Amino acid sequence: LFGLYKNKLYDESDRFISNAAVTITPVKNAFLRAQFGWDVGMQTFETSTHPYYYNNNGGSGAYNLAKSNFSDPTINILAGYNNHFLEEKFTLSAQVGYHQLENGVSRLASAGTKYQVIDFQSINNCDPASVTSKKTDTKRRVQAFSGQLELGYKNMAFVTFRARNDWSSTLPVENNSYFYPAVEGAFILT
Repeated sequence: LFGLYKNKLYDESDRFISNAAVTITPVKNAFLRAQFGWDVGMQTFETSTHPYYYNNNGGSGAYNLAKSNFSDPTINILAGYNNHFLEEKFTLSAQVGYHQLENGVSRLASAGTKYQVIDFQSINNCDPASVTSKKTDTKRRVQAFSGQLELGYKNMAFVTFRARNDWSSTLPVENNSYFYPAVEGAFILT
């Protein structure tokens, strides 16, 4: 228990999540929906090991501090059409969409060892020759187009065709696109 008290393992997060959506019906049986979201926040991570109360520490002590800011905006835009035909025996539903997800992180981390004052846990208490700092910025974006067509008969037989193509910013440019189609069928007995 004394070791738990003397060795710090701490994190703190502040986060704000927002979401807004608008749906309009420009013509009968059609819709246009736009949805925007944003997840943004800050995180602090702090760890330290006491010079004498940590396994295999060798009497020097170590301190790590990292601060991160992240921003994850999203966009989804969908347009669709739904209708029935021939005395409501046949149904048609079609939808196309654009989707975008972005993840951005900016992180500053500092670490040091060899405490000058045994019980003072701070980066300022580490031997200046042992202190290192690193700043990293990462951003990843995935964009996609999707489409779906569903045909129905008497509300008991359905066939659905789906397709989506994604482009990722983290893959090599010559191979950053992937396409996945799907076909589904359903028959409902009543």
